[in-house]
This record gives sequence, structure tokens and C-alpha cells, in this order.
Amino acid sequence: MVVEIVSPGSVAADRAIKPQMYATAGIEHFLRVELGKLGPSSVAYQLQRDRYVEIVSSAPGQLMRLTEPFSAEFDLAQLAAATRPPP
Repeated sequence: MVVEIVSPGSVAADRAIKPQMYATAGIEHFLRVELGKLGPSSVAYQLQRDRYVEIVSSAPGQLMRLTEPFSAEFDLAQLAAATRPPP
């Protein structure tokens, strides 16, 4: 599984180019995280044939719940807050 965190300076590449590269490489699962003003959101994809299909997503304030390629549940806002340096 690849996890891509979309950054303001590379939105086009993170949304269009990199997923194509991952699909070409045969990476079966791909998780894209977007850090929006309301909080982080995410979309998990699974490779079907030669393109990714959305399998689950989380909006800001929601837990992300994965069942594939493994079971996991996490709060992206909590993870983002934990990575910020103390004031």
C-alpha cells in the first residue's frame, strides 16, 4: 500500500500523475490523504485491471476505516496533530 499526502505544491502530480505511476507498478492499494482547512480527509483505492477504484473514504472529522489490504481504523486529525511541533 502506498500512502500519498497531497501537498499544496504538488496537487496535480499527487492526484493525477502519481496514481498512474503506482498503477503501472502494480501497487494494489493506494491511500490519498488531503489536508484541508476543515481537517484531513482521505480516499482509499484498490487497483482493478489497470486503474484505481475508490473503496472507502473519510471526510474531515471522521475515522478512516480500512478493511483491505488489512483492517485498520485511525483518526487522521489526531495523527496530524501529533506530528506538529509543540508551540
